[in-house]
Amino acid sequence: MVIEQSIMSRFVEFLEGRPTDDKILKFNANEFEERRFQELVSRSVENLDFSEKFELEELKRANHLISMAKIRAYGRLERTKNE
Repeated sequence: MVIEQSIMSRFVEFLEGRPTDDKILKFNANEFEERRFQELVSRSVENLDFSEKFELEELKRANHLISMAKIRAYGRLERTKNE
């Protein structure tokens, strides 16, 4: 079961809309993406087939990218709040 539109694609489309820092901080995986991630993580890597391993790695990369974007957005908000 591969996610129809990956969270990475959804996040890129979200960024194309030039969201505010507040909106970036509110961006999250949808219920299906979260449930799928938990399902894959709960299984031993040896029990995942190739496509599931690829899907899990993409979800991890997306999580990292989204986390980095949120860290930067939070930093910008803090700097403007302190100016």
